[in-house]
Amino acid sequence: MFGSRIVLSIVSLLLVATLVSGYCPNGCNGRGTCGANDRCTCYTRIDTNEPAYIGADCSRFTCPKGKAWVDTPTAANTGHAQAECSSRGLCDRTTGNCKCFPGYDGRACDRTICPNACSGNGVCRMISQIATGYTAAWDSDKMMGCVCDSGFRGSDCSLKECPSGTDVLGGKGKTAGRECGGRGLCNREKGTCECFHGYFGTICNQQTTVA
Repeated sequence: MFGSRIVLSIVSLLLVATLVSGYCPNGCNGRGTCGANDRCTCYTRIDTNEPAYIGADCSRFTCPKGKAWVDTPTAANTGHAQAECSSRGLCDRTTGNCKCFPGYDGRACDRTICPNACSGNGVCRMISQIATGYTAAWDSDKMMGCVCDSGFRGSDCSLKECPSGTDVLGGKGKTAGRECGGRGLCNREKGTCECFHGYFGTICNQQTTVA
């Protein structure tokens, strides 16, 4: 009789322990804690309250977030909320990595790419590093642009600049930003001047005929 009571007590304790601890699907895959009603509470990302995993058994990864490129405003001057892959990529739930759409880059697809990698003739920089006074804009650290090496220009630094000088007829020439002294057209592929009729020289600064 005494032994039977001990066995019943042990069984009762096991039943109570089972009811308290509960059973969660797949034991939350070791990525969360099992709580009331057999529900998993998935672990969060380091130093944030954002979940690192989702799903009933915490089996699916979340992806890094960034300011959404496209968003619905919630109030005046309030928008671009945090979104997975910055709304410019798809989250791979098996790895937790963003697969960015063409033209976007970064862990959270949170920045644009520079066209043609600046053609090897420049460096890619954030707009806040290029434009003075543009640091307060929401996309100042998201939009990227090329800073071309000397002798190149264009959005991707693929165009060659031509030499210039003072206009042979006394005009503003290079002082007004006119290549070839304002007396010719620049061949962007070669970086050489194609002088107008009556002018010649590397910068079209010599005259063959009197106007």
